[in-house]
Amino acid sequence: MESRTRVWLNNQGLQDISPAIVIHDVMYTPQELQNSVINHARYHGGRLVRQRINNTEVSVRFEVHEYDIIARQEITQRVIAWAMAGGVLTVGDRPGQQLRVRCTTPPAVDSAMGWTKDLTVVFNAVDNPFWEDIVPRGLALSGASASGKLYGAGSAADPFVEAEITPSARLSSIDITAGSTRINLTGMSVPAGTKLRIGYDETHTLYIKAGEQSWLDARTPDSADDLLIPVGVFSNISYTASVSVDAVFTARGLYL
Repeated sequence: MESRTRVWLNNQGLQDISPAIVIHDVMYTPQELQNSVINHARYHGGRLVRQRINNTEVSVRFEVHEYDIIARQEITQRVIAWAMAGGVLTVGDRPGQQLRVRCTTPPAVDSAMGWTKDLTVVFNAVDNPFWEDIVPRGLALSGASASGKLYGAGSAADPFVEAEITPSARLSSIDITAGSTRINLTGMSVPAGTKLRIGYDETHTLYIKAGEQSWLDARTPDSADDLLIPVGVFSNISYTASVSVDAVFTARGLYL
């Protein structure tokens, strides 16, 4: 039997674990927008101050088409090990997109004799609950100061801007603006040729570092928590640095 769709986790295909695996469906739980509303003091209604999405859930329904009950259990255990690792999920019907997930419900064989019964594995994305572009949009700039335009791809939320900055001499400060957000870094000591990276780890936690040295504490108090650009338009990206640098700014579109 041949699956109509494919599923990969960290580039390892579920369908490649065993020829007996047949993927029947990939199911997406509709996201619910959580609304924060402040009530009007004197009349009905209120003011919407924030909307948020807490998580994205993806379920994969598949069959281990194996008559031998011992072999079927062994294949299922290999699927469990694959799922429990978590990581970057990609699926056949969303080309060019990825979702960073954890397994919340591993598959389980609940009948030794029901060898054609479907199994289900459930993944959840909480740290960053959006599908994102695998390949980000990019903008390369150079000099002690420069500016350019970067497009905010996606449909669900404003994309996060990441940066890789390579100084020509020892870098002590850089002030970066993306759209209406700004991060100003001062008091650093980044050697020439060492890349200063502003980005996000697998839990979507911001890091600012050069090699193993963190420069998160170099942010000035008036800096934003993140660099963001509005979705659906070209936005200005600019910087002013203490020395000439080569800078690459990237942003991944976010999708429901």
